[in-house]
Amino acid sequence: MRWLRKRLGLKLFAACWLLVLLIPSWRQDAREQWGSETWSFENSTRGLNREKTALLASRSRDDWAAQLEHISAQYPWITSDSFAKNAARQRSFFDDYARLSRRFPRENAIRKAWLRDVTRGYLDIDWEAAYAHLPAQDRPKKQENWLPKSQIEAAIAAAREGAKIEPQNSFFPWMETVFQFALKRPDDALASLERASRGSYFDDGTLQTVRRRLELLSRVQNVGWGDKSRALWSFLLPHFGKIHLSVQAAMKISSQAQRRGDKGRALQIAATVARAGATLSVSKDSLITVSVGESIQQTAWRDVLKSAGRDIKAPRFPGGQSLMEQQQRLAVYQSHYEELARAAAVYARELNQEAIAEQALNTLPHLKGQQLAASYQENAFNGTFRDARHLAKAFWHQSRLMRLSLVGAVLWVVAFALTFRAALPADFKRAMASWAAFCVGATAVLLGVGVVYFGLGSTDGFFLDDGERVSSYALEYARNLSGLVALLWSFPVIVTALLNVVKGHAMKRPRLILETRGFSAQRMVKILIYGVMSLSVATFSLIAGLAPSGGSDWDRIVIALFFVFGVSVVAAGVFHAATTSGNQCLAATLAWAVPWLLLGAIVVHESFHHTIWAVLILALALVFLGLSVHLANRTPPTIRFFFDVMARTRVLAATLAVASAIFYVGVKIAVLPQEARMSAILDAQLQRGEVAWLEERLKR
Repeated sequence: MRWLRKRLGLKLFAACWLLVLLIPSWRQDAREQWGSETWSFENSTRGLNREKTALLASRSRDDWAAQLEHISAQYPWITSDSFAKNAARQRSFFDDYARLSRRFPRENAIRKAWLRDVTRGYLDIDWEAAYAHLPAQDRPKKQENWLPKSQIEAAIAAAREGAKIEPQNSFFPWMETVFQFALKRPDDALASLERASRGSYFDDGTLQTVRRRLELLSRVQNVGWGDKSRALWSFLLPHFGKIHLSVQAAMKISSQAQRRGDKGRALQIAATVARAGATLSVSKDSLITVSVGESIQQTAWRDVLKSAGRDIKAPRFPGGQSLMEQQQRLAVYQSHYEELARAAAVYARELNQEAIAEQALNTLPHLKGQQLAASYQENAFNGTFRDARHLAKAFWHQSRLMRLSLVGAVLWVVAFALTFRAALPADFKRAMASWAAFCVGATAVLLGVGVVYFGLGSTDGFFLDDGERVSSYALEYARNLSGLVALLWSFPVIVTALLNVVKGHAMKRPRLILETRGFSAQRMVKILIYGVMSLSVATFSLIAGLAPSGGSDWDRIVIALFFVFGVSVVAAGVFHAATTSGNQCLAATLAWAVPWLLLGAIVVHESFHHTIWAVLILALALVFLGLSVHLANRTPPTIRFFFDVMARTRVLAATLAVASAIFYVGVKIAVLPQEARMSAILDAQLQRGEVAWLEERLKR
């Protein structure tokens, strides 16, 4: 086993990253974690970005699903180009939808995606309602529809074609209602709204789109829980906002009829809107769809009562997210909407509209969406979103560990190259061995605690007295772990640096700075120059460390210790400027500045999460390093001091690289049970729909 003890750190480092490279899902995670914008939709390497959809479309030219996703990925975002160029891109984009729909006329999924994308831009349905939440001075100028009339007319035709294939699906007449209002055709909009009210269900195709995207994604990469959650929970739903504006436009027509004295017409419009909203409330796919449907019904009855002078004031709903507060809020909701339903029924009966009265009483009080949303706070569901946040936090934490490990490896290689043939005394080697043993031992303890915390956070059975799960402690630990690693690594450097300042280790016996012998104006100028240089190095790194907002207590402690180290840099520069010759003074100051700059590079890299900052500052540090080596070789008294600093940097950089790699793999392994459970939950929601899954869980 002698081979194992030799270069053990290097073998552990290589083994950890080789394991990451050999496991496909880990390799995909690592590729994305190294990116500067880990969760950015546009820069994601995991989802169906433009590259992957183009590849799939070229492979499967007769696969309508692959062709559809390729078109969808080309969405024409509005840019600073001229209006004509933006309009040309929009026209080309929606013409591609039209061509694909003609090629596969029975595939309504194409029309659903087409119609959803039409609603992603501004549609002039009700400008006042769209910006009613903003103060008058903050409202933008009135805009026109983002698409020309011909494109909206084509979308209306697509909605009508879709309705022929799915006559009971209210999605298509709802979309026609939106587009008719955008073209200022209120009578046609109300006619299509009436057709929507006769539907029996609402299917906008979002769940099918998510399933289709994950199936296509599985053709080019492994699909994990992160891909499923991103696809399921990050889906854009712009059509619901436009439906809401259409409801407000319809209820404005109802209010106008009320003011004309046509109470029956006003009530009929409200009842039509409520029936059309009820088709969303019966959805099994999405809790958002159910909640939007209930909101439409409530808006219809509330507005018609308000225009009739029978306004039902909304109560003050209790806040908070605890289970008890959720239940209290649900009870208040239920009481308020039952009152609203009774008032609507009374008003309908006064107008001899018994069917509308029964409609109000039968649909309004049953707040399934509110009940299901509150059920997420039950113990059976309590860990679902928290586990998702925990896994996302672990993913982000692994990204930081990867950067720490690879930056540490760079410093390790540089310091090793400079000290490979250095003749170090035995006592120095023993000191380095002690520091390495301390770092590795403490790293093992931290890793063990981390694995236990993450492991506890991934189980169902651990609850504390206040109802909080142990995973919340794992989240806190994940937030502080990078600070612990940085503190662990920087502590020996800081301590030995301060000891060197106090003792003048490996230097000639220094004279006191206040000695008058040999003291001159030239020496004072040197003190000023080298002091300012050292202070600028320390200040720059301090500013870089303090720049990010927030941060954990451990992060602030590490930054404070870095500042203490920076003060020692200043002290060393000034002290040696006063006591040594020019070249020796410059070499000593630079030798102090190099490890400080390297530490600053890590701080900046971790703070801004931009690789370019670390590269630039590492390049600056290497310039100082090269100059320091050159001067150290010309001034023999500084050689031992320089190699002392670089050898410590070598050992501690190696410890940082190895410890971070072990942490990375350890966290990966620790969250595997939680990833499996989240993946199973997402599979169930994808297979049966979120509402159906919730109802099934509540029955158990």
